[in-house]
Amino acid sequence: MHGLMNLYRLSKTDDERAHIIGLFEKSTSSLDTIIHDLGKIIDIRQDNFTALESVSLQVEIDLIMQLLNTFVISNEVTISTDFVWPNLVSIKAYINSILFNLISNAIKYRSPVRKPLVHISSRLTEEHVVLEVSDNGLGIDLLKHQTDLFKLYKRFHPHTPGKGLGLFIVKQQIEKLNARIEAESIPDQGTTFRIFHPKNILNS
Repeated sequence: MHGLMNLYRLSKTDDERAHIIGLFEKSTSSLDTIIHDLGKIIDIRQDNFTALESVSLQVEIDLIMQLLNTFVISNEVTISTDFVWPNLVSIKAYINSILFNLISNAIKYRSPVRKPLVHISSRLTEEHVVLEVSDNGLGIDLLKHQTDLFKLYKRFHPHTPGKGLGLFIVKQQIEKLNARIEAESIPDQGTTFRIFHPKNILNS
């Protein structure tokens, strides 16, 4: 931003100044997003969200779809759900944020050669509610990136806009829920994120 201000002072035409103002607006928007996401990280580490309640997965998906509606329509995304186990006892703000990040990433990293499909499902095992978010997008080379997958500011598709914060925040929130996350991915075929959430964290 300091650099752009210096360029603005040196600019000689209205077109140059208009272009620099556009870049300045993009920079301030990016900074605002980063500050917002870093605020989430601080909230997680300070345990600012602690209230446990019954969370309807379908209700949270419906709320997320309202936020992503334009993004979904403009990219012709098909989103489906299959909640065999429809509710969690959890922290609603975290569940919403986790699902929002995983679904928006699935759309952001869609394949250019096929229409995006995103499927969200849940099922019950002896110890966990297993929540899955699957897509048919670009995929990730886990042989190369497995150890960096949930690290801060790590990105795996440089040609796509992003800051590498989403999966880091997801991992932090999942750990606060005493849950764990696994990923399966095949480059150019798609990715599945699988969350193992305790059946009832009130008793964990």
